Amino acid sequence: SVQVLRDCGINQFEVALNSVATPPVRAKHREKLLEFVRPIAAQFPEVDREKIDRNPLRLFDSKLELTQQLLQGAPLLEQFYDDEVRRDFDIVKETLTQLGIPYTVDPRLVRGLDYYTKTAFEIRSSLLGAQDALSGGGRYDLLIEELGGDPTPAVGFAAGMERTLIVMEAVGKSDYGEKPLDIFIIAESEPERTQALLLAKQLRDSGKTVDLDYLGRSQKAQMKEA
Repeated sequence: SVQVLRDCGINQFEVALNSVATPPVRAKHREKLLEFVRPIAAQFPEVDREKIDRNPLRLFDSKLELTQQLLQGAPLLEQFYDDEVRRDFDIVKETLTQLGIPYTVDPRLVRGLDYYTKTAFEIRSSLLGAQDALSGGGRYDLLIEELGGDPTPAVGFAAGMERTLIVMEAVGKSDYGEKPLDIFIIAESEPERTQALLLAKQLRDSGKTVDLDYLGRSQKAQMKEA
């Protein structure tokens, strides 16, 4: 997502990062969060009040100042992370640092869909004003299973096309065309995959189009993909 924006000539943005953990962790947090908000439920604006029983985590995503004031002191999801979630989040942050991608951890950043697990992010630009989100996404480990498939790890993001075009116009970028693939990097072991990510960034920064395997497949399968 960051690379797409940079390819569009957009460099004035910030990456907000959080972990929305796993369903068992979220269940523990939900219980404590409901204990906090139910006694003051009547004070929430009507548009947010209906979220309390449906998905109270979405309250943190509200843009209404009153809702945010009422949530001061509410238990945050990060207080309930287990070792697995913390370890995974540390790896994500370390990888972003190695890639030279600045980020801020926003413990109030949530996503409204239950198939999200662990990593969640949002990319924001001050060039857009109050509605500053350019794109957002994360890890979707429950998505394929919810659609009837086998449990499958996945990642993805969605971007606002019109918002991206607005920012491109603001920075004077008026053209964007698809470029052919220059390089496909093949890596097998975990250390090699980390190095492949760093190499891909360096090559992309130099103007090359680069792809690599994200599924941990065999060398033969990667050669076939290449």
